Amino acid sequence: MQNCIQYYRRGRFADALRVLGQLLEHYPNDPYIFNIHAATLLKIGSYEEAVLSAKRAIELRPDYIEAQGNLASAHFELNDLERAEAAATQILATAPADLTGLIIGAECALSREDKTDAEAKVAALQQHHRSSARTWSLSAKLHRLNGNLAQALQSCRNSLSIDSGRESVVVMYIGLLIESTQLKEAEQGLVHAARAWPKSAALTHLRAQLRVATGEISEAIAIYESLLTAECRSDITLNLANLYRQTGVYPAALTMLWQVLDSDRGNVQALLGLSQMPLDEQDRVKAISIAERVAVQADLNPTDRGHLNYALGALYAGQSLYKKAFIAYQSANLIRAQQQPYDVGYDRRLMRSVMAHYKTIEQTDLKPLDVDTQPVFIVGLPRSGSTLLEQRLLEYADVTSVGELEILNRNLGVWLNDHSSSDTSYVQLRKVLSDYLQYIAARQTGANIVIDKLLLNYRWIALISAVLPHAKFIWLDKAPLAACWSLYKQQFAGYEFSYQFETLAEYFAAYIDYKSHWQAVMPEKICFIDYERWMDDPNTVDSRVARFLGLEPIATTFQGAQSGRYIDTLSSAQVREPLTARFTEEWQHYQRELKPLERLLKSALGLKYGKTFGE
Repeated sequence: MQNCIQYYRRGRFADALRVLGQLLEHYPNDPYIFNIHAATLLKIGSYEEAVLSAKRAIELRPDYIEAQGNLASAHFELNDLERAEAAATQILATAPADLTGLIIGAECALSREDKTDAEAKVAALQQHHRSSARTWSLSAKLHRLNGNLAQALQSCRNSLSIDSGRESVVVMYIGLLIESTQLKEAEQGLVHAARAWPKSAALTHLRAQLRVATGEISEAIAIYESLLTAECRSDITLNLANLYRQTGVYPAALTMLWQVLDSDRGNVQALLGLSQMPLDEQDRVKAISIAERVAVQADLNPTDRGHLNYALGALYAGQSLYKKAFIAYQSANLIRAQQQPYDVGYDRRLMRSVMAHYKTIEQTDLKPLDVDTQPVFIVGLPRSGSTLLEQRLLEYADVTSVGELEILNRNLGVWLNDHSSSDTSYVQLRKVLSDYLQYIAARQTGANIVIDKLLLNYRWIALISAVLPHAKFIWLDKAPLAACWSLYKQQFAGYEFSYQFETLAEYFAAYIDYKSHWQAVMPEKICFIDYERWMDDPNTVDSRVARFLGLEPIATTFQGAQSGRYIDTLSSAQVREPLTARFTEEWQHYQRELKPLERLLKSALGLKYGKTFGE
């Protein structure tokens, strides 16, 4: 046994297993040996065998917490989250501060996006195991789930200061750098990490993601294609399929997605990808058949079940099976509402705070920033034509786009939480906008007009305008029921209010009040566009937008986005087609199901419900 333990500690797991095999022949009823056997099998990735050995150890000694930990770990590695969490719960019932029980419990809570449970587990880890690298890596995952990238990065640094040899934490850290648009730091991190793990597929994937972030899409595709040549993995195939879809190469994307489903019929991400593609009837029927079979599986985790129901909703709608589509969408939203509870009070407080800051800034001597380019922010709610407008404006040689940049929304949110009304805080606000301008300057290609189409920036138009007085805003809207339906049938990050009719109506009322306020305060800086009017008379609205931006109107109607252009939104396929009004009436297929939402909206909006918003 001493020899076996020495082999294990030195990483000589094959030798340890050889000795353990001999020991088990002589001592077949020793739980300690079975537990060491399970731990060693975990080290070499033999998870199913590890489950058997850990179970045998527990049979021989039911109160063996270390063996229960190995069992939980093996189930987690097999992605059997239900059994992993059950084992972790059993451990914590006996030993509430057990490291493995808390780690597996936190991992499972994060996997199903249960923020409340994950926060409780991570808090317990920080209380009892602050010196564990896993404590801080899980803290990083939780911060990432909550959108706190700066804190997630710091937690990764804490984890790596304890154990710098964990590839998974290094990968997460570099991924967070890319997400937080610290691209130079991410590039440097990849160079250093490649020396430690030269054959790491995860690091190669990050190289591709970095190329996407810098707009080098063909290079990213080439990286993924080279990875597939070496190793056919579903995650690589899905990423490549997504890039093909975003560049309009639909036959190649379809081939990739069907390839994943041929090897893994239960792959929910592949089904979700298919639901976002332009499919013929044969492919759609085939996808529905597979998705329906997956839906009856009892072992789907809530997040995957939610994604599957969104996919089924879109696939059913494509077949004009609207009742089935609504039931699927409703099921998906019920899951998301449980995972991410929403309080409209938070958004109301945020809106009031921004309005108060704007009034204070007007009375200060805050020096505005001088810019060489014309920043243009497309704002509003999703599925109101923002991608369509962006692609229309990109037909001008003097216009470029940085897409949907999270950097300003995230950093202004941090500023609002961290600062009060003071001259010092407004200097920091100016720095947030200055850093943003530096970032877009590095990405734009010499055009005078630069578009940022992150719709959530509607929250910040007052703060942006205070520091960038030459910035212009185009605010897109749909009629209330159409806008709310567009939100309900898709899963959008940052729109947790959209998962229930009640919160949809509450939020929409607050949103309209907020928009009306700025429409009155700064009408010369905002061009309001009503989606339904735009589709009815596109040339008139296009001309009005062009004149607002100082451009010469284009005489012809939009015929679709340029072939091969990278479009990273759910409207990628739609905007490659000539302009059509058919999407304005999509909600009418669900009039009966939407009656409760209509009543809530009428109650929340009052007389405003019947008005045409925007123009």
